[in-house]
Amino acid sequence: MMPGWLRPLLLKFTDRLRLRSLHHALLLSGIAGTGKRVLATALAKTILCKQVSDEGSCGQCQSCLLFEAGNHPDYHQLVSEKQLGVDAVRGGIQKLAGTAQLGNNKVLVIPDADTMTEAASNALLKTLEEPTVNTYLLLLTSRKTALLPTILSRCEKHDIPLPAEQTVIDWLAAQGMTDVTPATLKAYGYAPY
Repeated sequence: MMPGWLRPLLLKFTDRLRLRSLHHALLLSGIAGTGKRVLATALAKTILCKQVSDEGSCGQCQSCLLFEAGNHPDYHQLVSEKQLGVDAVRGGIQKLAGTAQLGNNKVLVIPDADTMTEAASNALLKTLEEPTVNTYLLLLTSRKTALLPTILSRCEKHDIPLPAEQTVIDWLAAQGMTDVTPATLKAYGYAPY
């Protein structure tokens, strides 16, 4: 379920996608636990959807069903337990090189972009500068300053702010966590994820 504090940004991205003005490389940054991954997942699903509505993905087309099943051929994620190396980045770039298998868009998500080695970052630069057609890259980070300036300069940057305390408490209550207090929330840095 999309938290309320992320919804306006998803709708903004959706509008821009429908107008064909969504930047090909988005950097979502903010402290850990603010929902960057949830937003990136919803945005990736929307980018790949074949029947995008004002609200985002339709949830019913072949693309949405494949995405929900976890086997969309045009959705790729680069994850690593430690550093993200050059081979992983080159592999991700290679997957974006061809035509989209479902004939629409391709998405590459890098959840911990700040863990890329310098060689990996440099390998990503050419794709950021000259992306293939209908290709979108979503980079996520909790440490924007750890990224190379050349990566930062080629991405459209969006800071994900901490939601208001009561917003988080209400959202957590809706998720079944009714015993969350402001003190508990403060202990977790006000980040609900």
